[in-house]
Amino acid sequence: MVPLAHQLIKRAGRGAQFVALERLFTLIGAQTDAYVSQFPQLRKYNFEEIRNELYTRTDFDSSMLFSSLTYFGAAGIAMNNGLIEQIPVFIDALEQAAREGNLDA
Repeated sequence: MVPLAHQLIKRAGRGAQFVALERLFTLIGAQTDAYVSQFPQLRKYNFEEIRNELYTRTDFDSSMLFSSLTYFGAAGIAMNNGLIEQIPVFIDALEQAAREGNLDA
């Protein structure tokens, strides 16, 4: 995720990489939560809590945000696949936000 944030800031010509990365994680989290509403069997899990626990790990890697979803079977795999498909949309939106000055420090 860090290389993606770096690239979008470079293409936009402005913005803070850390802010872009934080917003990207926020978008991923929000989309994950939106997907949960489509899978009643997953509503009993608190995915925000799961993400926050992942963030505190010393070995945290952004791929964990995706791979952790596979624990939840077919619904989790569907969420994972949907998130991966959304990454280019998130990057485009963040690049536009950076151009507009909304990702400055």
